Amino acid sequence: MRLYNITEFPFFSFWLGDMHPHVMALPFGLLALALALATLARPDPYLAAPGVRGWLDVLLTGLILGSLYVINSWDLPTYLLLYLGALFLLQVRHNDDPDAFPWKRLGWQGGLVVLVSFALFTPFYLTFHSLVGSGEPLTSVPILSKFTQMVAPVSTSRTGIHAFLIIFGLFAAPLIAFAYLAKPLLPQPHPQPEPDEQRPSLLPWLFPAALVVGVVVGFPLLSMAALALFAFYRAMYRATRPAESFVLLVVALGGAILFGTDLMYIRDVFNTRMNTIFKFYYQVWLLWGTLAGYALWWLIAQPSPTPATTSNPPSPAPAPQEGEEEERMGEEKTDRCSAPVRPAPRLNPEHLVRWSVGVLFVGFLAGALVFPALTLGRMAEQGTLVGLSGRTPREHTSAGQASIAWLREHASPDQVLLEMVPPGGGSYSPEGHAGVSASTGIPTVIGWVGHERQWRGGDEAAKQELDPRQKDVDTIYATLDPQEALDLLAKYGVTYIYVGGLERRAYSAESLAKFDTIAEPVFQQGEVVIYRVRLPPETGTGG
Repeated sequence: MRLYNITEFPFFSFWLGDMHPHVMALPFGLLALALALATLARPDPYLAAPGVRGWLDVLLTGLILGSLYVINSWDLPTYLLLYLGALFLLQVRHNDDPDAFPWKRLGWQGGLVVLVSFALFTPFYLTFHSLVGSGEPLTSVPILSKFTQMVAPVSTSRTGIHAFLIIFGLFAAPLIAFAYLAKPLLPQPHPQPEPDEQRPSLLPWLFPAALVVGVVVGFPLLSMAALALFAFYRAMYRATRPAESFVLLVVALGGAILFGTDLMYIRDVFNTRMNTIFKFYYQVWLLWGTLAGYALWWLIAQPSPTPATTSNPPSPAPAPQEGEEEERMGEEKTDRCSAPVRPAPRLNPEHLVRWSVGVLFVGFLAGALVFPALTLGRMAEQGTLVGLSGRTPREHTSAGQASIAWLREHASPDQVLLEMVPPGGGSYSPEGHAGVSASTGIPTVIGWVGHERQWRGGDEAAKQELDPRQKDVDTIYATLDPQEALDLLAKYGVTYIYVGGLERRAYSAESLAKFDTIAEPVFQQGEVVIYRVRLPPETGTGG
């Protein structure tokens, strides 16, 4: 299993600018986060009000949660668990009978939300064919199908403490401290125990013990499982304060996710946990990053308890009687020399924890700002435009730039463009392979072969086309036989042939000269020539 992992975070995503599903789902994830908090804070134990308004609330809840799957399938399990956890804590918060928990009410409410979230998107589930699954509806849907074939255990390359602190230390410091300092509160109207009646619990020691064991056995994030249990326990006993209980729920969910990614990964074409780390760490980044600010504020704003004292407060002295004033003053002068020294105030452990977390947070914040600062400085010097306004590698020359502009103006998306594909497939090539198609929106016969193989691997018919297409593109450019080239151009319904610097460096002038006999040059500047192929109507299979 490869050791390489992706640890992307929102700043990098926004700077990169690729509209991948995990980026497009960010606002919907925040919406689901707010929905879970609003559910936990409801004034009654029901997920919606009675009547038409309540059913509209249920539909909206199902729409928000269900949309996560069709936008970014990785997000649905996480935010659905978050919502169901909030619904569970809502029942805890409004349960007045410690001997009976409303499991039935929780079950039908949670089941209703799950049912609605899937029912609203039934057409998607019935017709969607994932190119990374099998070819049949429903069974091709990622995550929900063939679970045992999609999940594998992690045996090596587990996350170390240093990597965890680099990625999550900024958020983990205030959140873990919050979990320990937010002491359990019994739900009202149960009386709160006095300090001397509180029995010590071994649960707070579970996290540090698991951390030590995890370091010894090479599984440091075993501690996250302990943190998840501890935080969820605290969330239940803090349910009377929804905001604080919700933070603890998020700590528990994040800990469970981090533990899970070190326990197993979802299989893909790479056969590594690279994408599992990528997608789930991204979720934890959003969850913990959003709530860490509240935890830090709580640690700073919450007053520290005053240490208990064993001595009783002094009683007020009686007013001096007539004739006793001078005698008392004389005694005070004598007592000042012999009065015992008052003991120094004891250091409050919680106060020390708060200050320590503050110092850690500042240190982690300084470290976290290094990448954005250096990136902004470096990119400001390079100064490129954004999106299609910028220049792709194909547009580094004036001829290339003019050719792209010509295609944008004269070609249409229903036509097909031919440009060369290198033997390696061209993925992430600095020379700009498949860049003409990407810059103009005109389909090409085949783009980045590696990506095509990755995202079409579940469709055998599409997968079997990749190698022949790559070979045919090479043949069209390399052959000296005009008829062979024309037959292949007709096979794919090619409208335009692009000959630029890449093609001239890869193929002989003699092989490229044949295009003058089978196509018409419609653009020519410098080393770039664009040919238009005249094909009979209804010819070819298209791109």
